[in-house]
Amino acid sequence: PTILSIVRSPDNTNVTITWTSVSNCMYWVQYKSSLASTSWLDLSPDVTATGSTASFTDHPGTESQRFYRAVVP
Repeated sequence: PTILSIVRSPDNTNVTITWTSVSNCMYWVQYKSSLASTSWLDLSPDVTATGSTASFTDHPGTESQRFYRAVVP
């Protein structure tokens, strides 16, 4: 999947990640706080796409940065 956008909410409490998808395909959204890290952490729940794009809203709390990806399990 290709990430199309990562948009932070106006109040800085949520981040919505949107990516290209295949309808009825399941995706995991993962993140890490540093590009130096080799480990990705899963966000839940899994996302089942209903069209050519899918999205997930994360609540990163006080973390100043996160790097995201969507993967097919």
